[in-house]
Amino acid sequence: MLTNIHRPLACILSLLLTTALFAPTTAHATVKSWQKEPDGVSFTLDVGVIKLRICRPDIVEVKFTILPRLAQRSSLVVNNPFDGASPFTVIEVGGSVVITTARLRITVDKASNAITYADLNGKTILAEDELENKSMQRTVLATSIATYSCSTQFMSPANE
Repeated sequence: MLTNIHRPLACILSLLLTTALFAPTTAHATVKSWQKEPDGVSFTLDVGVIKLRICRPDIVEVKFTILPRLAQRSSLVVNNPFDGASPFTVIEVGGSVVITTARLRITVDKASNAITYADLNGKTILAEDELENKSMQRTVLATSIATYSCSTQFMSPANE
């Protein structure tokens, strides 16, 4: 039996528990495996997949989903087919997968799936935040249509 003193506390705890259960969460996925393909590298995550397509030595298309596989649709963002292969190499170094083209060194951290883009001398051009990088959150609209909100966060070099 709750006394008058305990009722407000019980209500607050109930509200906090309900909020925690229905609050949107972001999965922090780790790389489980990777595979070199003719046009890039595919990564299987514990939550979703990533595909890095090497379009040119200095152009990389990144596709990410929290679903088990990428949709096989034409991109609404990339409208250039980038015909022809652009040579690249892939090696695993410690906890990272390193993709090297004629102009870029792209590093994928296996623990966080964060991607860092650097020149061939190792100078960082752009890097995803280790904790708050790629995310997708499912939202159901008032019309009962399920959509996804996508975001990413980058860490720019200090001298930028």
